[in-house]
Amino acid sequence: VIDGADALLGSRAIAALAPGASDTGSMTVTIPAGLASGFYYLFAKADGDDALTETQEFNNLYAVIIRITP
Repeated sequence: VIDGADALLGSRAIAALAPGASDTGSMTVTIPAGLASGFYYLFAKADGDDALTETQEFNNLYAVIIRITP
C-alpha cells in the first residue's frame, strides 16, 4: 500500500492509453541520501493521482523489493 509517508522518487508522463494497451519505458531515480540499509519496496503506479475513472483500478500498481546496502 502506498501512503503519504512514502517518498516520490520520480515520474514520467505518457499519452492516454486505449483499453488493453500498455506502455513500456524506463527512468532513472535517485535513492535519498542517508537512507538506512535494508529492504524496501519500489513502486510503479499508473494514474498516480487517480484522475481517471477506470473499471479496473487494481491493475495500476507494480512493486518490487530492493535492498539498500552501505
